[in-house]
Amino acid sequence: MNNKEFTIKKVTLSSSSVNIAWEDNQISHFHFLWLRDNCPSNEHPDARQKIFNIINVSENIHPKKYFVNDIGNLEIIWSEGNHHSCYDAKWLKKHCYTIKNQQIYKSPYKFWESKFHKHLSKIKIEHDDIMKSDEALLKWLKLLIKYGFSIVKNSPIEKKSAFKILNRISHIKETFFKTPFEVINIPKPNNAAYTSAGLFNHTDLPFFEYAPGYQFLHCLINEAKGGDSSVVDGYAVADYIKKNIPNIFNQLINTP
Repeated sequence: MNNKEFTIKKVTLSSSSVNIAWEDNQISHFHFLWLRDNCPSNEHPDARQKIFNIINVSENIHPKKYFVNDIGNLEIIWSEGNHHSCYDAKWLKKHCYTIKNQQIYKSPYKFWESKFHKHLSKIKIEHDDIMKSDEALLKWLKLLIKYGFSIVKNSPIEKKSAFKILNRISHIKETFFKTPFEVINIPKPNNAAYTSAGLFNHTDLPFFEYAPGYQFLHCLINEAKGGDSSVVDGYAVADYIKKNIPNIFNQLINTP
């Protein structure tokens, strides 16, 4: 292993953790119980689920023997059950919680405001590209994470045709509005969405125990005037209130 970032330079023990000094001068601390609980042999080879229960060892478990093997990985013989664990050095570094806890979290989300309408090309992506390519699917998901919304161009116009592209992400959450929920103008509506009136910006179903993560609006065809969609960056609004009206922000976050 030539990469210094993932090369173990030295291993020592403290009273409750294995301490690793890496060639890039970073230091990791792994608690004994965490290491035993994350032994690679704890995972079923086919189901890829854990088959070890941490309560089967005591809180006093510790390495009876430890060393870095010929290919640079950490091996431990445990004090209980004479269990042998072998940890890939790269896996350990990538899953080091003590190093991660020292890093400043940087959100992938990008705030935007009304001027963003001039840059909508950044969030547009072709329907057929998503259907045919995992790379395009990943790009779409990253757009949703970064901006909170996206525009899928040249989608089919048949009813329920959106299900195929949505299933590229995951299963669809059912609601009492039925799936799909058709936004059309009907006589004697029981919901404002069934009228011709414009809807102000809002969040749908926030009262649900598990509110929808994303909503997908599929315009089949529109022969009438109006019907434009508008979106608001709620995070940008919250950030503005936090910076400019902190007393209101504190009231909002502290009021049930």
